[in-house]
Amino acid sequence: MLLKVSVIIPTYNRPKALKSCLDALSLQQVSEAWEVVVIDDGGKPDLNELIQSFTEHLNIQFKRQENSGPAKARNYGASIAKGEYLAFLDDDCEPSSKWLTNLLEQAEPKKMIGGKTENSLKDNPYSESSQLIVSFLIRYFSETPWWFFTSNNLLVDRDSYLQIGGFNASFATSAGEDREFCAKWLNSGFQMEYEATAVIQHLHDLSLRSFWKMHRKYGRASNAYHKALQNLGIQPIPFRIAFYWKLLTYPWKAVEAKFLFKVRLSVLIFLSQIAIMSGFVTSRFYKTRALKNQLSLPLIKPHQ
Repeated sequence: MLLKVSVIIPTYNRPKALKSCLDALSLQQVSEAWEVVVIDDGGKPDLNELIQSFTEHLNIQFKRQENSGPAKARNYGASIAKGEYLAFLDDDCEPSSKWLTNLLEQAEPKKMIGGKTENSLKDNPYSESSQLIVSFLIRYFSETPWWFFTSNNLLVDRDSYLQIGGFNASFATSAGEDREFCAKWLNSGFQMEYEATAVIQHLHDLSLRSFWKMHRKYGRASNAYHKALQNLGIQPIPFRIAFYWKLLTYPWKAVEAKFLFKVRLSVLIFLSQIAIMSGFVTSRFYKTRALKNQLSLPLIKPHQ
């Protein structure tokens, strides 16, 4: 039976977060037939009992794969989904009750709908600054070849998703795969549209250490993203000082908070750019060294 939409959730070692996500999904106000597809990306906890507890409230499929990253997990979910449309959500996100309905109201073939993601941990400066960066980038690159929506809050039709090959599974972590996917989408002549009423709460609890690691991961992934742009014939993102000034001052326009908290957010955004550059340079260094090592290997002559 063909359903209207399948909500696809990759998950990895976060059963408590997944439960909260599914709790929120069970409160969705949706008139269309829909389902939830959960893909366990090789996590340690056994999720079968948790999934079973939701079968009375949700039409839910559950599959498990070896740890291969969220991109491959989403592709696996799409391959078994029964929906005409695919909505993507992360396990640490809680959608509002009309999230799915508001996405579907704008849904059309060959048009990606991206919803609004809000940081739920307002007092955590690391979580708040990270979400501010994403919100700024989505706004700044709007209507350009580099526009993107994050993979924790978007909807596409299944046929178009399969036509462009889904997410690039060579992105082994949650970094860069959504930007590459959106670049392919736009490069295929498809549309993107932002829908501010499709709201999710993102509960990504970060510390200074995890904040640094996450943004270094983004830096490492940017090499693959730039390569993907090159393969698509898309010009690289130009370097502009004005971009960084607008990014650093964005908290002062976007956040209602005390002066010192805004200062802290700007400082953390500055730190994030250092972490990204560190990850980018490190990735380039190891890639170049690996290539040199490969080229320096002696040729193996056939046995005579």
